[in-house]
Amino acid sequence: MTKSEEITSLISQKFFLNQFIYSDIYLKKDNDEKEFCDCLIEFENVYICIQIKEKSEDFSSLPYAWYKNKILHKAKSQIKATIDYYKDDTNFIFSKTSDLQMDRSKVVIPVIVFVNNEITYYERILESKKLDAPINVFKFEDFKIMLETIVLPYDIVRYLDFRNIFRNNNDGKLLFDNIGNDTILTKCKTEKDYSELFLVHNYYKEILKNNLSEEYIRFYNQIIYQTNEKRQYRRDNFISGLLLVDYVRANIISTKWIKFVEAAKKDCFKSPFHFDVDNRVYMFFAKPRNMSEEDFSLRLDLCLVYYKYKHQKQLAHLFIFKMEDDNNYSVSLGDINLETDIPYEGLINMAKEFFEN
Repeated sequence: MTKSEEITSLISQKFFLNQFIYSDIYLKKDNDEKEFCDCLIEFENVYICIQIKEKSEDFSSLPYAWYKNKILHKAKSQIKATIDYYKDDTNFIFSKTSDLQMDRSKVVIPVIVFVNNEITYYERILESKKLDAPINVFKFEDFKIMLETIVLPYDIVRYLDFRNIFRNNNDGKLLFDNIGNDTILTKCKTEKDYSELFLVHNYYKEILKNNLSEEYIRFYNQIIYQTNEKRQYRRDNFISGLLLVDYVRANIISTKWIKFVEAAKKDCFKSPFHFDVDNRVYMFFAKPRNMSEEDFSLRLDLCLVYYKYKHQKQLAHLFIFKMEDDNNYSVSLGDINLETDIPYEGLINMAKEFFEN
């Protein structure tokens, strides 16, 4: 496996999802076919376009000469070409192995990842007057550290923007970060330092209150992967909405997941936990073993009807927890159209009485 393949595999296996990652992207204009970029990540309203440069073992130039040639010249030029190709909607951008449908309204975030152990210092951000966006540059080891420190796809994308603050060489300098009425003093020397500063900058209040658990954050990623598998790796709203979750919400969802498993074990029907994404809602239900399917279905409908009454959402994504035996539980997934799939008029009065009295 080449480093280019390893980087793509690392991204897809641990952080983003396979169906939103493309490693064989080309463009065609007239009869001319060219490579678009080495790796493309699709995330909500952005594309992350990655160029990967690897020093071959038989390449004997000095480290900086290699960096200047491969990164400052070639990779930077390729990034510019990629963005020009993207802006020019007269050409056709496609994948040879997947059903990529390019959406030209998305924002492009350019990234360069290079592999050369001889390089110790490099510019984290490259700029060009010909580009609308700065280019994030990572040494492979730093790229991996950043992914493994920040973990969640939503915050990884936010970090790429946050990192632009440090386009000048701030390594080892005392940094003042004003957050509300508080000031954080820190020195950053490594990519891990900058990644941790990003987390503190965004979540320091929750960190001080011990409201965030690294274990729960990583557990949330496992929830995404398991749900993605059950959904058969579709490129749909159910899965993409789960990626739009930051540390605070991921911690809450993981906590609620555990509580709903406990409710299922205790044969207890709980009011559903829910969180919203755009015009959709995700809802957790626990089905007691001693409750009939008819009774559970009625209660579920009452909850959906009342939620529709209060919040006017269009679609509900359901997680239904139930015990298979004394030690093992299962989670069923479902999509409910709140406009057509629930007996709203027939149950609205009962739902109001059930919840409000």
